[in-house]
Amino acid sequence: MSSTMRDLLASNTAQAQMSSFFIDKLGLVSVKSYGATGDGATNDTVAIQSCIAAATSEGLESIFFPHGTYLVTAGLGNELSGFFLWGDNTTVTGDTITINQIGANLTTYITAFTGLTDTPASFGTYAEYGLVVNAAEDGLEFIDFSGIYAAEDAEALRVIAEGLRVTAESLRVTAEDDRDTAEGLRVTAEGLRVTAEGLRVTAESGRVDAEALRVTAEGLRVTAEGLRVTAEGLRVTAESDRDTAEGLRVTAEGLRVTAEGLRVTAEGLRVTAESARVAAEILREQFTYIGAYSAGTTYVTSNMATYNGSTYICTQESTGNLPTNVTYWDVVAAKGADGIGAGDMLATTYDPTTVSGDAFDMDNMAEGSTTKILTATERTAISTNSDKFSYPGSADATELNILEGATLTTAELNILDGVTSDKDELNILDGATLTTTELNYVGGVTSAIQTQLGTKATTTDYTVTIPSASWTGSEAPFTKVVAVSGILSTDTPTWGYVPSGVYATDVIIKADAGLFLGIETATNSITVTATEVPSADVPIILKAVR
Repeated sequence: MSSTMRDLLASNTAQAQMSSFFIDKLGLVSVKSYGATGDGATNDTVAIQSCIAAATSEGLESIFFPHGTYLVTAGLGNELSGFFLWGDNTTVTGDTITINQIGANLTTYITAFTGLTDTPASFGTYAEYGLVVNAAEDGLEFIDFSGIYAAEDAEALRVIAEGLRVTAESLRVTAEDDRDTAEGLRVTAEGLRVTAEGLRVTAESGRVDAEALRVTAEGLRVTAEGLRVTAEGLRVTAESDRDTAEGLRVTAEGLRVTAEGLRVTAEGLRVTAESARVAAEILREQFTYIGAYSAGTTYVTSNMATYNGSTYICTQESTGNLPTNVTYWDVVAAKGADGIGAGDMLATTYDPTTVSGDAFDMDNMAEGSTTKILTATERTAISTNSDKFSYPGSADATELNILEGATLTTAELNILDGVTSDKDELNILDGATLTTTELNYVGGVTSAIQTQLGTKATTTDYTVTIPSASWTGSEAPFTKVVAVSGILSTDTPTWGYVPSGVYATDVIIKADAGLFLGIETATNSITVTATEVPSADVPIILKAVR
């Protein structure tokens, strides 16, 4: 039997159509009629159990296993123990099950299923029995059931054959459809192959181009890598140089900070010194000795000049006005009266023992019993009025010598009351024998000096903050009015910024203070002019000298 026919007869469809015939006429049932495959891979246990149930229900004792290998679960042999099992070169795996092979037991098979007892001695074709046996396969090749029981079962066999034909036709039609489908798929596949080949050719061209670009890119990459290595070397060198420069910058910054601190300190000292200098300059100008009076010289307030033996001080600017003109001049020291007597003061007379080489040294003026430096009256007057001498400390011999030869009354002593006379001031009278009139004149001169000293310059400090907000002007110069209580419109103050002691803050204050062009005063206010509006408030100190 051909494999196609074997498969057809072994199919579930053919087995189902032949199942009732086998059960009715042959007394057996096929396991493939219940879904067994016999392919050696599928577990056929459930299908065989269904066949067992059908055989039991029909009261049959034989089960047929068509050619194949059946995989079962262990224990199935116990369920088959009550049945006679037939097979056609059949194998069962998974359990121990004995199958009676038809080829080896043909006589038994014919006797059991056909009732025939006269079997041939050897295999061959027994058309009269409707049996065809293939000795090469050693098994049942084909059972032509149409030859058996033909009289009573021709219609049943025709129905079976028709079913098989319909099945075969259906399979043919399906196969034809499958062939047409396969041909369509082949044509489609060929079209896809052609398309794919075109794409492959295009891709290959693109691959060739891409490879050329890759080669070019690789060359560029190699070049770039070389440049990167060079750049990395330069970067490392530059980084080292940067570190060195940073170290130098840090050192320089430290020196700059130190220098700035010293500069700020020096600036503070300079401002203080400048203020002191201005004050000293004003004082110096107040008492500037010009020399002998000259009619062609312009004298300003506090200039001093000598005229005819007297010393005068200028009280207002004057040119060509004699010092004797009280509108422009005051007497500082009037010329004294000419002395009496003649001759020189000889050392042999005044310093016979050469005590110190100074004729007026007190050691040369030892007081004797008859030669008194001061008379009793003078001593009493000095003792009585000692509280009226304002010179701090006791008078030494040199200071007392100025009174030699003068008899001072209480009124005369009062002339000196309140005069602060240091040694240099008292030396004005050195060697002079003063009369009462002369002493009175000295008293007047002393009062004039005291008046001048009483009007000496004074310095007043004003500390004020120049705010950074609300300046006037849309472009330079910018102005700002700031209230300063006590300042006068006649003041021409010097000024400087006030350091805070914090370096960063002082740098800003100094820079902003450098924007100020000048400061003008009014009563109780100042007007600051600047090239730019300061970025922060600037504390300053004003020194007004009056």
